[in-house]
Amino acid sequence: MSDSPTVVAGQAAGSSVPVREIDAGDLSPRRPRLWHRFARHRLALASLCIIAALGMIGLFATLIAPYDPFGQNFDPTLLPSGAHWLGTDELGRDELSRIILGARISLSISFGATLVAVAIGLLVGTIAGYVGGWVDNLLMRFVDLVLAFPALFLILIVSVTLGVGIVSIIFLIGIFNWTYLARLSRAEFLQIRELEYIQAARAVGVSTRRIIWRHILPNAMGPIIVSATFILAAALYIEAVLDFLGFGISPDIPSWGNLLTTAQQTFYDAPQLAIAPGVLLTLAILCMNFIGDGLRDALDPRHVR
Repeated sequence: MSDSPTVVAGQAAGSSVPVREIDAGDLSPRRPRLWHRFARHRLALASLCIIAALGMIGLFATLIAPYDPFGQNFDPTLLPSGAHWLGTDELGRDELSRIILGARISLSISFGATLVAVAIGLLVGTIAGYVGGWVDNLLMRFVDLVLAFPALFLILIVSVTLGVGIVSIIFLIGIFNWTYLARLSRAEFLQIRELEYIQAARAVGVSTRRIIWRHILPNAMGPIIVSATFILAAALYIEAVLDFLGFGISPDIPSWGNLLTTAQQTFYDAPQLAIAPGVLLTLAILCMNFIGDGLRDALDPRHVR
């Protein structure tokens, strides 16, 4: 017997149709339909598989890499060979192994920065949208002030002034990429807080924390999740730009941006050293954007593909 709640279907008077039980899961097929709508977006589904594969490669980078990413070969072979499929850099370090480790570093920074941005944006947007009044005006003017300055420009100034490592670059990218999500979450909260079931919850004395966490936030998560995927792509791009310009993490750390920087010196002799990390970086950013498009279509009940 299933543990899920059931609804008993009634029968008309004088009817010989037997009473049967209907599984409540049949009455709320939201989750399967959500996945089916997302799966119909072929590019988004393929992109999800690619990002998952890159994530697994990064997670198990030390086990997958054929060589030590930091180990030097004193007889460097820049061009691909049987021993080094993508060749080596000018110091004799295996390029394939460094790209594999770079997947871990670049994706970790972008995911970490996205978590920071989502946390700040949700906090500001939730307070502004639910409280309203002068608090809303004050927070939104602060958001406007942050938006008045280009995020990349501010990150460059801070990185030059203070210097950055992996943790600090995660917080820098996250701190300057939360504003659009704050505005989005504020708009969602302003709309949902006026609905009848929220007013009823207030009338019966439900606490503010429970209203926000159990009633408003779950119904506002669709647009927020979609926005987070675009922040993820932007964070990956910004991290690569900072590394390429020399203002990111240490050049010795093989992120995809750093690999592009070091490949400039040998581009004409060994172009694959720039092409391989560049293609992976572009592919990852495109996949994140396609996933965002798929989620937007799947989470919009008015959208029919």
